[in-house]
Amino acid sequence: MPPSEPCDDATFIRRVTIDIAGRLPTPDEVKQFLAECEGKPPVVAAVPPHPNPLPPGEGTRVSQPSKAPSTPGTSSAASSLSLSQRERAGVRENSPATERGPASTRQAAFTDRLQGKPPEGAAVPPHPNPLPPGEGTRVSQPPNASTASNTPSAAIRASLSQRERAGVRENSPATERGLISPRQAARDALIDRLLASPDYADYFANKWGALLRNKRGNDTHTRGTYAFHAWIRDSLHANKPYDQFVRELLTASGDISQNPPVAWYRQVRDTTAQLEDTAQLFLGTRLKCAQCHHHPFEKWSQQDYFAFSAFFSQLGRKGGERPGEEIVFAKRAAPTATNKKTNEKVKPAALGASVLDLAPDEDARAALADWTTSPKNPFFAKSLANRHWKHFFNRGLVEPEDDLRDTNPATNPELLDALTRHFVESGFDLKDLVRTICRSRAYQLSSVPNQHNAPDKQYFSRYYPKRLTAEVLFDAVNHVTKAEHSFPGLQAGTRAVQLPDNSFNASSYFLQVFGRPDSSSACECERSQDANLAQSLHLLNSKDLQGKLTSDSGRAALFAKDDQRPDGAKIQELYYTALAREPKSDELSLALKYLDTATSKAKPDKAATAKREAYEDLLWAMLSTKEFLFNH
Repeated sequence: MPPSEPCDDATFIRRVTIDIAGRLPTPDEVKQFLAECEGKPPVVAAVPPHPNPLPPGEGTRVSQPSKAPSTPGTSSAASSLSLSQRERAGVRENSPATERGPASTRQAAFTDRLQGKPPEGAAVPPHPNPLPPGEGTRVSQPPNASTASNTPSAAIRASLSQRERAGVRENSPATERGLISPRQAARDALIDRLLASPDYADYFANKWGALLRNKRGNDTHTRGTYAFHAWIRDSLHANKPYDQFVRELLTASGDISQNPPVAWYRQVRDTTAQLEDTAQLFLGTRLKCAQCHHHPFEKWSQQDYFAFSAFFSQLGRKGGERPGEEIVFAKRAAPTATNKKTNEKVKPAALGASVLDLAPDEDARAALADWTTSPKNPFFAKSLANRHWKHFFNRGLVEPEDDLRDTNPATNPELLDALTRHFVESGFDLKDLVRTICRSRAYQLSSVPNQHNAPDKQYFSRYYPKRLTAEVLFDAVNHVTKAEHSFPGLQAGTRAVQLPDNSFNASSYFLQVFGRPDSSSACECERSQDANLAQSLHLLNSKDLQGKLTSDSGRAALFAKDDQRPDGAKIQELYYTALAREPKSDELSLALKYLDTATSKAKPDKAATAKREAYEDLLWAMLSTKEFLFNH
């Protein structure tokens, strides 16, 4: 089953900007990126010295300014070039630049074992630009036609990009020899730029806030939900290691103002919610059914369930200084739970691990955090790797993404194992995992199927389109219409992906109808990305959307007033803004014809109004296209 062709550059910048930053790229970003892909980056004339130039030393990084003057006629966002050489090479502090670590040179080639028989198809051609093996590199060659005809394509199986599979990095001799194309270098730089931006933290904080139930029950919760959201966002922006993030959450004690992750325990109030959310979120394991019975085909028993719940049995609460706030602490008592079936006292034990005999003054949650975040834990890193894969591909290697079990195997277990190992050996580096996935060949495939892979829905032989999430779509509509939206109690200009909690759903029917979650569950399934009739009707008849289209300060009004630029340039700007590409010749002709017809039929004193309404129609038509509504 040969994969689809690689996606074009315009599709890639729109896709990856939405998936990493939760927004559409700007026209300037698109034009800069397309120029870089052709090997024509903006020329930086001079970079001013760092305002506080300290000599690099052990454990230090030098931050370069993100803006620099460009040569005339160019538009330069020098942040794409301003990552230090060590950062662009992926080198961590306290590590010599030549010591890459085991993850970078591991051969990420996978055998042809699959759970189930994949569709058959034509032979897979060899990779068009195989790199010669050299010192510190390993090249994984795709199987030849005879071995590939009855297997998923080599590009699916060996789904890490050729350069990653060869262990080649920027600023390496291979780069200097031109073995990395300008296009691939531009794509890599774009990914790094997005990961360094605050938009990445905003978008993924929005995702984690819902999963961690950052829910405002009443006004007294506002302080806590805002603080918890800020902690999540700051952790992501600083690239806090995932194991540290989870440890701080599980062991949180005190009050919210001093320790924001305490807010999680406000929503998961009893041991049932605590153990089930912990297992589902951080271990990819659903334990809910084990509370009542031991299914004959499943691994975890009632005894496992109650032993796991014992880790939370010491949790105590008392009132805080402010109304509605509380202090979470560990009571001095031996951690135990009661098996409701046998009425026995059960000591704490992690899944598949030995029973622990903890002293009354030991917080059992610390022991749970030790086991959960251990590199040897068979569930922790794998669960997150699969969850992130689902985020970018609209399908997990295990589906559902939080249901890892023997009776629900991965479609590509070798790939999931390789991603898991890479994540562990990177030090649980979330940005590195995102970078690895987005650089992969699988992620950079076109969504257009070929004659062989149209039925494929699980082997990733093409990119699977997905509707924009409610928050991203809300912001995208504002971006295209140039509408200004304010949420109650928040600073003007706050985007939907930056909302700190669920309470803003009530004031926006758009967010409700397009499936923004209510933060009532640890399940990704609470977020709906399915299309439905209510969404279509909202796009057709919404007064809110109509107001954005007809706003005096909106894009349609500004286009109609602007007599300096030709209509063709405005249509081109609209396409760059909404779809990150130039209009095709027939699209441009059709739009210009519509504008001309609208103005020519109007009376002279109504021509300006007719032109503005025609632009409003063009904007609305753009917002209603599948190309705009879906990431593809």
